[in-house]
Amino acid sequence: MKVFSGLLLSVLLFLVTGCASTPKVPDVMKRGETRDEVTQESVYGERYIQATEYGIADENLPKAQRKILARDAAIVRGERELMRMIKGLHLVSGETVEKAMVTDSRITETVNSFIKGREIIKTEYAEDGTCAVTLRIDKEKLKKYLDVGFEE
Repeated sequence: MKVFSGLLLSVLLFLVTGCASTPKVPDVMKRGETRDEVTQESVYGERYIQATEYGIADENLPKAQRKILARDAAIVRGERELMRMIKGLHLVSGETVEKAMVTDSRITETVNSFIKGREIIKTEYAEDGTCAVTLRIDKEKLKKYLDVGFEE
């Protein structure tokens, strides 16, 4: 029982300290409704590549299923946006990541792994069935694993 209590306390401390170090993400929902305008800041020069995307599901489905499907749709759209953003990064060599992916399968595999391993840092639901999800990738880790430098 003492081992279980210690493990539970460790997990709780990890969650509390992990949540405290997460940077604030602007709300895209206001009073249960999707905001009319959402600003997505440039990611170049920052530590993270971050994207916020939306999803919605068929209103004829049960509420729980709509929430799950809307979240899944937002995640897929977010992953697509992260891929677009990464492909547009310029390497120190002068070419884009997209061009490097064409010639080097290792880079393609690494980028795909990072997209699938992205962090979901915020999920918001609106009363209209919309779900907004904010995803991010650590740009410094991406540089390390690609073994390249990005132009700033």
